[in-house]
Amino acid sequence: MRAGPAASVYSAGRGVLTALLGLIETRLALFALELEEERERLVQIGIVAGIALVCAALAIGCTALFVIVLFWDTHRLLAIAGVGGAGLLGLGLCLLWIARRGRHPLLIATRTELAADLDRLRGRGPQP
Repeated sequence: MRAGPAASVYSAGRGVLTALLGLIETRLALFALELEEERERLVQIGIVAGIALVCAALAIGCTALFVIVLFWDTHRLLAIAGVGGAGLLGLGLCLLWIARRGRHPLLIATRTELAADLDRLRGRGPQP
């Protein structure tokens, strides 16, 4: 059995190591939970986006067919060019705008907690 200053240093070091391992375990659990939530969110967005794209493709096809048939006797080439060029270009730009607008920061809670831990270690944040 150890006695004296060596025992207290050993005990303090063991306590610090235990606390550090507990902190790491908590942060890894938070990371895993957030990763699972992100995966579920991405799957849900993928399903909804797929259904929306199928609906949009059918609507564009029907509208294009309607416009072409409507102008078949008078301006068929202009109708085909208008539907193909302007319509699909407009849809592409709208989809690009929607895709760029939908950004979501990845693992925000984990990054916030790690930043708070780093601040505490540097002595700048509130101590628990």
